[in-house]
Amino acid sequence: MEQINFHIINAAAGSGKTYTLVLRYLTRLLGSKSHKPYRKLLALTFTNKAVNEMKERILATLLDLSKNSPNEKNIEATLCSLLKIEPLELARRANQRLHQILFEYGSFDIITLDKFTHRIIRSFSKELQLPYGFEVVIDPSSLLEETVNSIIDEVGKEASLTQLLTDFSMDKVNQEQSWNIQKDLDDFASILLNENDRVALADLKKKSMAEHKEDQRILLEEQRKAGNQIQKIAEDTLALIQEKGLEEKNFLRGTLPKHFQKAKEGDYLSLYKNRLELDLVEDKPLYKKDIEVTKKELIDGIRPQLLDAYLRVKKNVGIFLLTKRTLKSLTPRSLLQLMEERLESLQNEKEVRLLGEFNNKISKLVQGTDAPFIYERLGERYQHYFLDEFQDTSRLQWSNLVPLISNALESESVEGEQGSLLIVGDPKQAIYRWRGGDIQQFVDLLSQTNIPFQVKPQVENLEINYRSGKTIVEFNNDLFLTLSALFEGQEFKRIYGIGSQQKSQLEGGYVRIEALPKGGLKEENTERYVVKTLEAVDRAMELKYKANEIAVLVRKRDQASAIGAGLTQAGYSILSSESLVVGQSKKVQVVLAILKLTIQPNDPVLHKLILDALWELSPDSNVEYHTYIQTYVLLSTTSFFKELEKEFLFNFSFKKSAKSSVLEATEYIMEQFVFLLPPNDPFLNTFLEDVFEFYSTRSQTISAYLKYWERQEEKLRITTPAGMDAIHLMTIHQAKGLEFPVVILPFMDTPIHPNLKEKLWYPFKEEPLSEIQWGWITASKEIQLYGDTGQSLYDQYVLSQKQDAVNVLYVATTRAKEQLYIITQEISSEGTSTYSHLFNNFVKQQGKQLDATTPFELGISLDKKEVEKKKNIGFESRKFEVNYVVSSHWKKRLVAHKTLNIEVKTAQIKGLLIHEILAKIYHTDMLDQVLEETFERNIKAKEYQLFITKKVKEVISHPMISNYFERDQQVLCEQDVLVPKGPTLRPDRVNLLSDGSAIIIDYKTGVSKEADGRQIDAYEKIYQDLGYSPIEKFLVYINDEVLVEKRKI
Repeated sequence: MEQINFHIINAAAGSGKTYTLVLRYLTRLLGSKSHKPYRKLLALTFTNKAVNEMKERILATLLDLSKNSPNEKNIEATLCSLLKIEPLELARRANQRLHQILFEYGSFDIITLDKFTHRIIRSFSKELQLPYGFEVVIDPSSLLEETVNSIIDEVGKEASLTQLLTDFSMDKVNQEQSWNIQKDLDDFASILLNENDRVALADLKKKSMAEHKEDQRILLEEQRKAGNQIQKIAEDTLALIQEKGLEEKNFLRGTLPKHFQKAKEGDYLSLYKNRLELDLVEDKPLYKKDIEVTKKELIDGIRPQLLDAYLRVKKNVGIFLLTKRTLKSLTPRSLLQLMEERLESLQNEKEVRLLGEFNNKISKLVQGTDAPFIYERLGERYQHYFLDEFQDTSRLQWSNLVPLISNALESESVEGEQGSLLIVGDPKQAIYRWRGGDIQQFVDLLSQTNIPFQVKPQVENLEINYRSGKTIVEFNNDLFLTLSALFEGQEFKRIYGIGSQQKSQLEGGYVRIEALPKGGLKEENTERYVVKTLEAVDRAMELKYKANEIAVLVRKRDQASAIGAGLTQAGYSILSSESLVVGQSKKVQVVLAILKLTIQPNDPVLHKLILDALWELSPDSNVEYHTYIQTYVLLSTTSFFKELEKEFLFNFSFKKSAKSSVLEATEYIMEQFVFLLPPNDPFLNTFLEDVFEFYSTRSQTISAYLKYWERQEEKLRITTPAGMDAIHLMTIHQAKGLEFPVVILPFMDTPIHPNLKEKLWYPFKEEPLSEIQWGWITASKEIQLYGDTGQSLYDQYVLSQKQDAVNVLYVATTRAKEQLYIITQEISSEGTSTYSHLFNNFVKQQGKQLDATTPFELGISLDKKEVEKKKNIGFESRKFEVNYVVSSHWKKRLVAHKTLNIEVKTAQIKGLLIHEILAKIYHTDMLDQVLEETFERNIKAKEYQLFITKKVKEVISHPMISNYFERDQQVLCEQDVLVPKGPTLRPDRVNLLSDGSAIIIDYKTGVSKEADGRQIDAYEKIYQDLGYSPIEKFLVYINDEVLVEKRKI
């Protein structure tokens, strides 16, 4: 039987991809006759994290196997069977290979694709005319910014360039846009390194400035011709209608004459928002049913001419709009060659190379050079290739690898071994199209329609899911099978069809889909999503899940910010990419504030930031916060530090830091403020490393670093702290490759086609515009008017958008191991335009209805301990059949439950009114006045006057809290609390007593919840920090009865 050495593995989420890769790698490593076989093995993946994970798994497995009594009995048995050897021999080989790898770790080639490309670049640096010892730059933003700035600096010096940029600026002004062209040039410069743009850019780079000017002339001429043609056809058609004695009223809704009238007037954008073309093409009536027979015959008689005129106008409108859009981007396009030259010059000057250029640079080299010669330069001839996450591989990356892999596959080593290739990926997890990832090339490999080798592959599907409980696996099977039927195109059916269904290895699992009420403003819906997310977190915590076993996944940063604020306010710790941003550290902000003061002294905002950090360390515990701030904040910076030296007993010379290099200044600040800036702080250490790298490779000045920091601050992060008990909050893209026992997905109402200003390259194929070659246009429905090419481009764009949206959804719903909560929104119409529609269609397929009152549930929500014990004991959680209404009048952050039951709805209105009244009553004597004012101005309140009066009196006379409504107490009702370095909080009522103690009272409706307790505990901590002690806390639940709970201290 012929041995197959080319394998493609379609590895769905949770199917043991890493295990499979490790097993296949070990099979090659331990089965080879070569003395040091790891030198012949090359495993490529995308991230350093994936590299480290695979290396650790291989080394740990080798160590385990070498003991002859391994813990992993399954992998031992599998390897013995595949290699046809005994366990003792397997242990010997594992021990030998482990020691060889550890002694020659540099040859243990499990690396990123970028690193391998970098190796080839270095091996051929002379041929590529690269400077000796060049440094690799990963983030191109700084160099691209310098490139654009150097071009703008030429304005006034170089005549043709000055004229070009001036014309472009004036054109923007004429379109009522900002005259500033910096952003336009920045946008265009950013595509210089994007693989998706390389074909068009390669053509345009060859054009001279004169050729670009000729392109402009051609475009303007064709636009003029198209405009003239539209007007002539429209005028002739309207004249024809008039000659036949026809009027607008003779046509159905007057649509046809209006169409040509708008065309004549140049109103092109509104021409194609009706069914006129369909009526003309499908020979449907153009007139009313009761029209005179003679008029009907006249219209039918000229129908062929009307259709011909319609189509000719449409063609010319397409040309007019296309040339107009292309002219808009002509200036940055004309500067492309100059941008490329400046970028190259800057890299040579700095002796650096952008990582994003590597694939393009080696493309011609690899294609035009014999593989053995490349191997010779690399110093190693790889025989066995392992490619991970292939769905994210770009076409250029793949084409660069093909010659090397082909040479290995189609030849043998000295020992007689034939090369091999293992490709692993999942087209359903292709979510990086924007950075060049091409799902189609993987689909083609899976279907064996485009194989670049003589060797045919064996395709395997990993069908078993080892991650998620059975209910979650079956939910995802059904959901995406349903979605595949909703979209046109075979790609979806191939990727998500019957063949992609998974089998479950684990029992259990729970899925819950909830829908918010349809409609509502964005701010209101955000509040609702936050509340529902908190309820899901509370539910999971009640089921004994730890905080670090819960993940909340979102699409956008602003969504993460809203959820993060809600979780923090509710007393939960969170772990997010933002929480790991070095610039978010208060300690790092202190260092930056001092550095900034050397450039802009006497800044009270920077002074306050430093004061906030020192506040908790103040030796004078009796000083009040506001007094403390006012004492120092407005001093000159020199006096500011001198005065602080006296109080905090440190020795700091502001002048010394101002005259130092950025590295010396940073180290000096950290040394002198060691009591505030501990040397073992991970944020400070990462910041110091960044300063050192900048100092060593770019500039030594503080001002230069601060300018660099403005671009860098959102990107620099520390690694995730291990074992931190906090809820994970991240984007879906960041969650790829991860898994969590509980996953919560709020904001699941995202449009399938988000309103992004994505740019597309339009290929000009027909004369005379073929000379233009490429137009750079914004994606929109208008592209469909640009002829067959435009329609094809638009269809491909729409398909890509759908694939992106569904793949992101797939990644999101497959992260959960035991519980999956999905929070979406009711829909107001049928369709497939948003995630809400997709979930609604799915629930309908299950024979259920998804609305704000009825969550959709699958499986049983088990206690964490029960899940671990694999007991089939059901957990019946409370069901809240509610939708939401936001009241911003009395408390911006309050979201009140509102059922569809009219009686409960009335109760909610009463509750809100009672809360509003209580917020105005500082002591009992004010009761009558506040009630009277409320009932006078609020008709709804007057309707419930007796009930409200009774309830308010019950609250303030309740024996547990009545004495806190007496006079001679300082009372704060819904007052913002100024918190040093923290959010603004607003408790319902706080009594500050003369003995330094405090009373906190918070009003609630509904049943008692643990979240209520956490909230009032947060208020307590703030007032403790302000020096109040002891503090008593009361939660007042206002329902049919008034219940007061005293919270334990």
